[in-house]
Parts: sequence; C-alpha cells; structure tokens
Amino acid sequence: PGFRTDIWVQTINKKTDETITLCIEVKGNWNYTAKKSMNNQLIGKYMAGGTAKAGILLLAWFDCKDWDKEDKSKNKTVWPDISTAEAELEKQAIEANIQYEDLTISAIVINCEM
Repeated sequence: PGFRTDIWVQTINKKTDETITLCIEVKGNWNYTAKKSMNNQLIGKYMAGGTAKAGILLLAWFDCKDWDKEDKSKNKTVWPDISTAEAELEKQAIEANIQYEDLTISAIVINCEM
C-alpha cells in the first residue's frame, strides 16, 4: 500500500466556513490489496484521526478483450466479476458506516472495459 492518499479533495462550506475534506483511494481490480483497502488503507491509514470525514474506495474494473495476454495483472483479478466486486465493496461500506458513525464511506466501481 502507498504512503499517501490517491485523491484528496477539500472545499469550504461558504455558509459555515467549515473545511470539508474527501479522501479517495483508487484501486484496479487486479490489485491484491483491493479487498481490504477500505478498512486498512482508506479508513485506517488516511482517515483515522484526520480531517477527512468522507471517503470513497474507487475500484476501476478492467476486463478488456484486447488486454495483453502476457500482462501478469490480467489473470490476477481479485473478484470473479464486476457484480461481485460491487456487492462486496458496498457491504464493506455499509459496515464501515455503522462502525464509524462520524465518517461517511462509499464504494464506487467504474467499468473501464473497452
């Protein structure tokens, strides 16, 4: 896992002058850490005790017909299909929102097939 968050977004609420921070952790479907990244990396490493109260685990799903068969990542997909990935990550997000009442956690899976 990395040492810095992938995307860090901050804005100011003009009505309250409060800083609003969103942390986004991005993974590819071949990344072996993707299944545990929501708790271990997004929440545990980047959000715990910090200023971000909202976080997204963004999974990019690649399963292209033209994917180079020699590329080692092609056969390392963590989930059998995109639907399973979406369901599992959504379940993790629901559980995280229950466990960490002060945080808002979401999972987004983007279909990057070409």
